[in-house]
Order: sequence, then structure tokens, then C-alpha cells
Amino acid sequence: MATVRTKRAAALGLIGLGAGFTTVAVLIPTYAAPKLVKTPLSIDAPTVATDNNATLLDMGAIDTGKVVINSGVAVTVQQYVTGEEPSNSDIVTIQSTQKVTRDDREGDAAVVSANVYRVTVDRATALPVQDPPATIQRYADKPGEEVVAEGVNFKFPFHLQKQSYPYFDTLARETYPIDFVETTQIDGTEVFHFSHTIDPMDTGGKLTLPASVWGLSGDPDAQVLMHRFYTAKRDLWVEPVTGAIVAGNQYARQYYARTADDPESVTIVEMAPALDAQTKSEQLAQAVRYKRLIVWGTQYAPMGLGAVGVIALLGGAAMLWRNRQIDSTAGSDVQVAAPHEDYDRISTATH
Repeated sequence: MATVRTKRAAALGLIGLGAGFTTVAVLIPTYAAPKLVKTPLSIDAPTVATDNNATLLDMGAIDTGKVVINSGVAVTVQQYVTGEEPSNSDIVTIQSTQKVTRDDREGDAAVVSANVYRVTVDRATALPVQDPPATIQRYADKPGEEVVAEGVNFKFPFHLQKQSYPYFDTLARETYPIDFVETTQIDGTEVFHFSHTIDPMDTGGKLTLPASVWGLSGDPDAQVLMHRFYTAKRDLWVEPVTGAIVAGNQYARQYYARTADDPESVTIVEMAPALDAQTKSEQLAQAVRYKRLIVWGTQYAPMGLGAVGVIALLGGAAMLWRNRQIDSTAGSDVQVAAPHEDYDRISTATH
């Protein structure tokens, strides 16, 4: 009897274990996974992009009364992205320090532009929150200016869909849709290609110089007001599970002109930097590692626990059914004692 009770207890324990595993398997994707799939708080990501054929306006020459355009200039775009405060379980503040330098000069003369973009984003959606507001700092001796950032920039949301997403352009200081183009592969890893074009827009910058300095036709002494315009075309390749940008090309042009389509426009900077080989390799490797963690945590682990849970449930049920069969068989084998021989004698004597 003790053995039967032990087997029954083992069967019930197996059923309970199976039910527990099955419950956990259901809870991981529906409850735990969304809390785990978030942008890390610890961010330290340097990137480098280069272009060997940029066109640059020599701003130093303007001070001498000349407009000098340098063509075929090699430039380097260095970006350093870090995690900052405030950050917590729901948000993370990201700071990007970006500097564009020309390789043919040194020191301050080499700096084409520099800025610091700081934004706090939702760790699950990668979209900016409005408190605290995003800022862009262009000058070291001045604080950052508040901007309304409503789109992604450093990364896309997890588990991407084949659709357009809002993208915040830090130079235009506007949010534009960036469109899904195709699914492709980089070194065997599936990625989504996104692209958009920003039509020429007035950035608000202005500069007045004599027509002769601008190199314009007409009265050489006429003072001509030029507006600063910006246009860009951006292509990004994103790992869809993590939302990590693993490769990118960007064409950007800033120029002075009287109107957006002025045929006598003067280029300030025109370049098409692309991430260098080392940066692309590191970005892709990091995205693949993070993807594996997410897939294991949200798919394989629930599937494995679910399978173990079902096996345990079936095993426990089978053990319980077998124990009941044994109990039933044992009951049917009980023998009825034969009549005592003295009973037979008494019965014979009475007849």
C-alpha cells in the first residue's frame, strides 16, 4: 500500500511540475518578455563614417572676401553614443556627440561641424518622451537648445514591421517618415532596408555678402542675402528583431541660395559618408548577439518549457492512470474462503 501511495504522490508531483512549466511558458512571451526586451541602460557605442569625395566651403576664406569651394576632400564623421541620466526601468537618456572633420587639415581648422544631441527615449519603443525635452548643442560655450523630437534616431523599435517609421533628423530638427524598402541580407543576417529623401528646406541660417564674393552675375557690389538650405537622402539597414542599425549611407548637402532651386547656389558642405568596415562589423556582431538573447528568451525558452511541461503532464497522467489500473486489478483478485469441513458434517447430520 505504501508503494502505491508513493507512486500516486510521484504522479501528482509530475502533473504539478508540468502545470508549472506550462504556466511559465505562457507567461514568458505574454508578460515577462515585454519587460525584458528593452534598450539597455548601459550604452557605449563609438562609430566612424567616411567619405573621400566631399565638397566643402572654406569658411575661413569668406573672411578675406572670397568664396572658395574645395572638392574631393576626405572627411571623417565620428559619433560617440552613451547612456546618461535620467534613466530607469522605462526610459533611457541617450547622448550623441558628433564631429565632422576634414582629413587634410589639423586642429580647429579641420572641424567642419560638431554637435551634441541628447534625448530621452522609451526603452521599449525607442521613441522619444517629451519630459525631459530633447536638446541639440552646437556651440561649446552655449547650452543646448530644446527641440521637439518625435522620431527614432539611434535605433528602431524591437520586432520591426515592414512599414514606415518616424525619423528625427538632427540637422533639419524635424521628424520625417522613413520608408521600408526591402528585406535583404548582410553577411548572412536578415536586415530591413529603410530609406527617405528630405527635400530642400530652409534651416533659418542667413548670410549677406556682395554679389562679387558670392560669385553671382549682375552688380558686383550689390549686397545679396542668401538663405541656408539643407537636403538629404538616407538609407539605413536595420536588424528587425533588435531594431539595431547595422549599416547606413547618407547623402547630405547644405548650401547658400536665394531660393531652394537657385541655379547659382553656393555649396557649404556636400558629402555622402558611409559607416566604415570596422563599425559595420561591430554593429552587426552586437545586433546578432542581442538577437540571439531575445530569440532564446522569447521563443526557444517558452517552447522548451512548454514541451517539458506537456511531457510532465502526460507522464504524470499516465502514472496516475496506471496506478488506478493496478488498484482495480488487485481488488478483483481477492479470493472468497471455501466452507469449513465442520460445516459440511453438520449439514450432513441434519439431513
